This record gives sequence, structure tokens and C-alpha cells, in this order.
Amino acid sequence: MAGSFYALGEDAVGCSDPLDLEDPKYGVFWFDRQHVDVEEDQRSDEKLGAWIGRQIEDSRGDLEADGIDPDGTPEEKRAIEEENRKGCCLALLVIALVGGLLCAAVVVAWDLLIGG
Repeated sequence: MAGSFYALGEDAVGCSDPLDLEDPKYGVFWFDRQHVDVEEDQRSDEKLGAWIGRQIEDSRGDLEADGIDPDGTPEEKRAIEEENRKGCCLALLVIALVGGLLCAAVVVAWDLLIGG
């Protein structure tokens, strides 16, 4: 496959959607984890305009799912992401505390059964 490509998507760990810049129809390819040995018949039927529209809608949906206004400012997005991180840390601390208490209860119960 010859041509000039511009790839959008995740880098070494994910999938990319390369755009064939020399194709007059601007076909979109899907590369699984950067494997570029895609056959010609694996070209997406989706044209560039439709692909871009889908990417925008998907991104907006992802932001909304995270409680972020897609039309908000970068500062608002950063503030919400920071709050989400704090909530995640708090949840992990609670899980660790409950797990520790359960382990302690098992040890005490085991000691009472075996030692007592």
C-alpha cells in the first residue's frame, strides 16, 4: 500500500484511523495497534466528512459521560477532571480501609477458632 497518511488516534497502545492523503476520495483506514499491512479491500466505506462527524460526536459523548460540558472552557474541563481524580482517590482509600478491616476480622476470627 503506497501513499501518504495522516494517522489520528492512540499511539503505540491503541488503534489509529489513518487518512490516505493521496486518495481523491480520502478513504479512512483502521489500523489495529499500528499494523500497517492493511489490504486495499479493508478500506473503510466511511468518507472523511462522516468520519470526522462521528469522531466529534463520540468525543462529545465521552466528555458528557464524564460529567464535562463539551462546550465548556478548558479551565472548566480541568477543574472537573481534578474533582473526578479526587473522588477516585477517596473511593480507593475507602476500599483499602474496608479491605483492611475485613482482613483483620478474619485474622481475629481465625485466632479465636484455632487459639480459643
